[in-house]
Parts: sequence; structure tokens; C-alpha cells
Amino acid sequence: MMAEPWAASLFWAYAGAFDLFVGRWIFFDAREREIGALWVSPILFVMIFSGPLGFALYGAARLASKRA
Repeated sequence: MMAEPWAASLFWAYAGAFDLFVGRWIFFDAREREIGALWVSPILFVMIFSGPLGFALYGAARLASKRA
């Protein structure tokens, strides 16, 4: 299915939207929870290139900040 140009365009539009909207949520949620920018910046970098992995990393950072 990815051989079709319309399917590839649809996938990249979805992936780009997911990364941007979830990255935005991570940014604002981290500010609200007072998680430092030094922790969040690398997570957002990973989020741009690998959405689900960045989301999982932020979940781990969020759990770690609760315990601290």
C-alpha cells in the first residue's frame, strides 16, 4: 500500500501531525509539572524522529518526576 503516492502522503501527514501535536502536549505538560527543560529537550528531539518512542520516554520522565 505504501507504494501508492497517495498512501505515502497520507502516512507522512499523519506522522507529522502526531509528532507535532503530541510534542506540543509534552511541552505544555512538562511546564505545568515543572519538569526541567534539560530533561524535556532530548525527549522532544526523539519525539520528532520517532513519535511513539518519544512518548514512552516522556511517560517515564513523568513517572520519575512524580517520585522525586
